[in-house]
Amino acid sequence: MKERPILFNTQMVKAILEGRKTQTRRIINPQPTFKENTGFHWKGYMYGIGSDYAETMHNFTNRNCPFGRVGDQLWVRETFAIVPETAYRHSEVNKLNHPNDQELSIIYKQGFHLSKSGFSWKPSIHMPRWASRILLEITNVRVERLTDISVKDALSEGIEHKSMNCPRHEFFQLWNSVYGDMAHEQNNWVWVVEFKQV
Repeated sequence: MKERPILFNTQMVKAILEGRKTQTRRIINPQPTFKENTGFHWKGYMYGIGSDYAETMHNFTNRNCPFGRVGDQLWVRETFAIVPETAYRHSEVNKLNHPNDQELSIIYKQGFHLSKSGFSWKPSIHMPRWASRILLEITNVRVERLTDISVKDALSEGIEHKSMNCPRHEFFQLWNSVYGDMAHEQNNWVWVVEFKQV
C-alpha cells in the first residue's frame, strides 16, 4: 500500500465530509490516443497491442495512474491556516494541534464560519501530511472520456443536485469552473478514481 497527497477545493472537501463525494476525475496528462486493435499510445509507449478496448484500459490503468491502485491511500490537501492555539480553544471550529508547537493549531477553511482576524489562509498545495484530516482509500481506478460520465457518477462527484438541471450538466458546470469556460467540450480522457473515507 502506498500513500499519496491529493488536492481538493473547499467545496469538494465539504462534499467528501458529508459523504456525497466518492469519485474524482482528473485529466490524463499528456492525453493518450486510442486505436482499435492496437490500444493506447502514451508517452512514446504502446499498451495493449492487438487488444480490445477493455483489455487496453485495464493494462493502461494499472501501469500509469499517478494516484495509485486499489487499496492505496490518498491524504487530502485543503485550504488551511495556522493560528494561536488559544484563538479557537473554546469554539466549535474544527482544529488540529500543531505537532511541533503546542501554542499553535491548524484550522480548515471548509466549515469555518467565524470572522477571521490576524491570519491568512494557506493554499492547499502547502498543506503538510501531519495537518491533513481526511484519508481516503482507493476502491477503483479506471479511464474514460469525460462526457461518458453517468448520472449516478455525476452525483458521486459530490454534485448538490438542487435544480431542474440534469446532474451531468451540473457536473460539467463544476468542471468548467475549474478548467475554464466550456472545457468539458474538449472531452479529455480522465482518470476516474473511486474512494471511501478511512
